[in-house]
This record gives sequence, structure tokens and C-alpha cells, in this order.
Amino acid sequence: MTKRTRRKIDAGLKAKFALEALREQESVADLAQRCEAHPTQIYAWKKQSQEQATRAFDTVIVQMRATLWLTLPTAFLSVFSSPPMAMHLIATP
Repeated sequence: MTKRTRRKIDAGLKAKFALEALREQESVADLAQRCEAHPTQIYAWKKQSQEQATRAFDTVIVQMRATLWLTLPTAFLSVFSSPPMAMHLIATP
């Protein structure tokens, strides 16, 4: 019996199937059959894409806060003795 090599699926293809799984227009079983992967793998890609999407938006918020911190007037910043105090005020909704 010959040893079968593992198939490597491109990240773009994984993202495509993960997004299709998120849309839920087609069953995971159908997606898995089309992709020639196990349904558990489709669920894993779906979960990973949801987590990554959340992190993407968290990063944007952190960058916005950092930009705001850099653009605050120096007179306002001189009132506070340390930057973490000022960042706490910026970070609160």
C-alpha cells in the first residue's frame, strides 16, 4: 500500500469556504464535499475566521486610540502625571 501525501489547501480557498459556511446558504456537508475536506475542518475554518475577524476590529480600535493619544493637545496631557492615566480616560466609552 502506498502512502498518501497530505493535500495542502491554499489560505484563500480556506477563507472562501469559511465565508460560505458563515453565510449558511449551503450545508456544511455540501461545502465539505465540494472542498473535499471533512465537515469538522469546515467548522474549524469557520470558527477561525470568526475569531480573526474579531481581532481585526480590535486592532483598529487600538490603532484609533493610539492615534488619538498622539494628537491630543499637550496642554491637556500636562494635567496628568502619567500617560496611563490619560489613556484610561480615552479608553472609557
